[in-house]
Amino acid sequence: MDKSLIAPCGMNCGLCVYHLREENKCPGCASGRLVNKRCLNCAIKQCPKRKGDYCFDCEEFPCERLKRMDKRYQEKYEMSEIANLKTIKEKGIESLVKQEEEKWLNSEGTYCVHDKKRYKMTTEINDIKTPPSDSTKNIVNTKQRSLYIFLTLSIIFATIAIGVFAYNRTHKTNPAPIAENINNVETPTPTLIPTITVLPTISPTLKPTAKPTIKPTATPTSSTPVVDNSCSYDLNGATGAVKIDIKPQSNLVVGDQIVELHAKSGCKILDGRSTDTQTLIARAGGNGYSSINSVTYSSVPPGSYSVRIQYKGQWTGYQNVTAVTGQSRTVEFLVSGDNPPPTSTPTPAPKPTCQINIMSASSGPAPFTANFVYGAIYQGSGNYVTGARWDWTGDGNWDTDMLLDGNVNHTYADPGSYTVKMQVQTADGLISDPCTALITVQ
Repeated sequence: MDKSLIAPCGMNCGLCVYHLREENKCPGCASGRLVNKRCLNCAIKQCPKRKGDYCFDCEEFPCERLKRMDKRYQEKYEMSEIANLKTIKEKGIESLVKQEEEKWLNSEGTYCVHDKKRYKMTTEINDIKTPPSDSTKNIVNTKQRSLYIFLTLSIIFATIAIGVFAYNRTHKTNPAPIAENINNVETPTPTLIPTITVLPTISPTLKPTAKPTIKPTATPTSSTPVVDNSCSYDLNGATGAVKIDIKPQSNLVVGDQIVELHAKSGCKILDGRSTDTQTLIARAGGNGYSSINSVTYSSVPPGSYSVRIQYKGQWTGYQNVTAVTGQSRTVEFLVSGDNPPPTSTPTPAPKPTCQINIMSASSGPAPFTANFVYGAIYQGSGNYVTGARWDWTGDGNWDTDMLLDGNVNHTYADPGSYTVKMQVQTADGLISDPCTALITVQ
């Protein structure tokens, strides 16, 4: 028996059915290659208070959780984790291993405390294979991506080098012909390569500025923008602002609207554009843009402007507004509004469903010992059962806490019919409704 099979709690994993079975063997808690999810998420194994390899390296040893587990294993399996830990602490791990071999091993094989059978081991611990982890796969994928990037860059650089070589070979100046008289040597004419100069394009940057809001005293409405044939707009350094407010009726909302700000027809915009045929300076909304209740155009030059909105597919008339340097002007549009969209209520996750599997006979003479294994149906790819609790007589009082062990026994001393109840709990914290099974004792 290998000493690596002794778990931090003192449990001898070499006596567990998950280790002794032929297929998908578990190499034990100390190996770090567990195949059983319940053991992988064991609270004792992952306890942060333990300072060494075993639970006796803890100031709270033995803790309440370990005491409950030790009591259960003494009653069901005739073994004590706490006693094992004390043996390790006082005499060493080799002494415990020798003690366990004398108690549980004989010529017929190793005794399994869970199913009361003996197994002959055909596989060594080091031969138990574990599938490659996700981190190993990620390393392989990273190497493949690095090789692909290296090959791609090599092809690009080779293509550039070939192009440069071909260009130099094509445009290379031919040497002058050799003449008997040095004065007859012709001077070669150099090849001129045209140079293209790209001029930068300067676009105005509109910077939002917070300014006090001043509502216009009168806002006339018309179907066309203001017309003025002797004007210009200088967007550079402008500090005015035009704010458009869309106000629905009480408790209603506005969504998917379009807002437009127009210059006066015939004016010049001093950023290279003319408004002779296009008066639109700025536009917001549309294309799924939702809930436009207020739009502010900052850095607006002083002058007259026209504003309109599209609401429910219909354009309103233009409202005229005059922008002033260093001030903000507000234009209001009153609309009917829409009802807010209904809010959806999230569907709660379904509770797990439990099932009691009677592994022994369901009836027999007193005293009668029944063997149970819990079953469960639950949802969630990362979900799993964290425990089950039992009511052996159906009296409404739970006789156990949530147990990690899915294989349990109970002995009925007196004749009678007993309704066994059980609930399972999953990792997401949900507990199933009780499920039942009937035990008859003659």
